[in-house]
Amino acid sequence: MARLIDAAWRMFRYIVAVLLFLALTPVLCSFLPTRLQPRQSRQPNEPTRQTFGIGFDLAVSNGFLPTRRQARQPRQPDEPTRQTFGIGFDLAVSYGTVAVSYPNGTVQSIAKVEGDAEYVETMSRLSLLSSRHLHQPYQYGEAIGDLPRRILREIRKKLGLPASRDVGILSKMIRKLHAAAESFIGEPVYIAKASIPDFAYALYSEDIYETFEYLQLSYLEIQPWQDWKPIYTSDAAYAAYDTRICSNYSKPSPCDGQSLPHGDAIPFQDYPHVLVAYYTRTELEVRIEKSAYTIIHAPDSCNSSLGHNSLQDTPDKNTYWDDVRQTIRGSRQYRMNDNVTQLLVTGDAAQSPEFRQVLKEETDSMFEKELETFDEYPVFAAARGVARLVMVELWKQNHRRSIETKVAEEL
Repeated sequence: MARLIDAAWRMFRYIVAVLLFLALTPVLCSFLPTRLQPRQSRQPNEPTRQTFGIGFDLAVSNGFLPTRRQARQPRQPDEPTRQTFGIGFDLAVSYGTVAVSYPNGTVQSIAKVEGDAEYVETMSRLSLLSSRHLHQPYQYGEAIGDLPRRILREIRKKLGLPASRDVGILSKMIRKLHAAAESFIGEPVYIAKASIPDFAYALYSEDIYETFEYLQLSYLEIQPWQDWKPIYTSDAAYAAYDTRICSNYSKPSPCDGQSLPHGDAIPFQDYPHVLVAYYTRTELEVRIEKSAYTIIHAPDSCNSSLGHNSLQDTPDKNTYWDDVRQTIRGSRQYRMNDNVTQLLVTGDAAQSPEFRQVLKEETDSMFEKELETFDEYPVFAAARGVARLVMVELWKQNHRRSIETKVAEEL
């Protein structure tokens, strides 16, 4: 019996080795120099095998080498879509939200989905600085170093699996949000976009792209969040309230010429500074940024010990709120000269009366004036903002396509 098991184990190892060899051979060959064989010129009516050969090589190498197009496969600008509404997802650490934006300017919150323990653990880990790794887009020389990881992801995708365990966990959340959107709207949802936490150090755009790809959803490219640039929660939440974004697409003239999330060009120095207060059950983040898209240029740290849940476990609540006050005041440590005029309040614990009282007392003391406050829908603000941005891009593409069609018909 032992011999039989040992023989079966050896056979299994050989089979695995052969499969890996077959999978890696195209990759290894793509690095080797090749020399074209001499050939005679092809006659006009002579069938050729060259097109097939080149196409096969490209298909194999693109299947394994880390290329931008293979990883995300976005919908092309000229590809027609039947979707006339914008869908936005927001992935928080402990939950996800979804909202819809309609052409007439109406934006509706759809659903909040609580994350299970696996999702919370994954999002918490991806928010750690220590979890960072090589990823697309690559700096010079990084692609080769990241090749083994990319090969494993591509093999998983070829087998019909999520590109990674993290992608699989994210896909469960987005699948639920997607189903909630389709149930609410009563129509299929083909195109969407998702925002991620400001402090998601190791949650990269390739993870989101490949999650959408696994779910057969199209991840919409939007200026200025294209070319692998993620859209962070604060950007999305600010877009929910931004009056510079066109909203009523039944009257297209105000939307003509809009190339960015904001309409008219504004000198960079004239953009207001905004204090972002993100308070959830698991985190507290407070930072000052300029309200020019993109607001968040890179992830920054949050305090995961000052989420609202920590208040229940703290024996001395005064100490907890003192730490919250210190965090709010600390946001201005290196931004003393910034003229902050706006306050953006988001997160599923942001409506806590105690937190709002502390926040008001500290901001009144820090700025000695009343800030313009955006806090109407703190839980859904990011999803609503993404939905508005998706609606802008879909309208631009469809509007441009209709103009091109009309011009072509007149010629």
